[in-house]
Amino acid sequence: MRITRSLTLGMAVLFALAAPIGAQDNKAPEKPAKPGAAPATPATPATPAVKMSASSQSGGTNSVAVSGLTKENSTTAKTALEGITHTAWRCPDCSMTQMEKGECPMCKKELVSEKTPALKSIMVDADKGTIGFAIAPGAMVRLSEIETALQAQKITVPRDKQTISPNSTLMVSGATSEDSVKKLEAELKSSKLFDSVSAKLVGTGKPAEVTVKGGTTPATRAKVEEAITKAGPDFKLVDIVWSSPVAMATPATPATPAAPKKG
Repeated sequence: MRITRSLTLGMAVLFALAAPIGAQDNKAPEKPAKPGAAPATPATPATPAVKMSASSQSGGTNSVAVSGLTKENSTTAKTALEGITHTAWRCPDCSMTQMEKGECPMCKKELVSEKTPALKSIMVDADKGTIGFAIAPGAMVRLSEIETALQAQKITVPRDKQTISPNSTLMVSGATSEDSVKKLEAELKSSKLFDSVSAKLVGTGKPAEVTVKGGTTPATRAKVEEAITKAGPDFKLVDIVWSSPVAMATPATPATPAAPKKG
């Protein structure tokens, strides 16, 4: 009887100890943690419109030797040169500029006319007897315009001291046909005064336009006129034109919207 009661008590103790272990074995497995939502892709900022600077559009610096320039009339001479203007057509939104009236190809807005100085970076040096200048973007200036502006100050441009800028357009009278223009172009090329020569007719009764580029050193007017006369005895250099490309604007790139969050 005592033995039976002891066995019964022992079995109860064993069952009591085994119960927590069984409960742990029968516990449902834990679910894995839910991954967090993927971060949103940030928006790409818009790229602003970029305008080409005036310096990058400039036709370079040109220099003209003059007579009659003094320290007394230097200021008035510079003011007179600043008064040379040109008419350009500008977009009110992106500032794209062109030489003719019309519509902006990017903004589709009507272009607005405006008069602006044709010359910039004007340097008047009375000691050297020279006038230096650059052409404003989109502008075109003739030597005859510069001579007219300086006339009131009794400043002249001597032909025997003049050099031809390596990036300019020569206006040559007497070349009135395609054959004569080709002959003029060929003669200037053979003179080796410039790296590149391109001549064309622009209309009946108008001087032919000869665009010259490059050259290791500026050619003297005398040498250029000699080559022109070889092409035809009636050919004559009547004017020189300097020009600069127009200022163009790069259209803005629209912003990319942020990607939506996932999960």
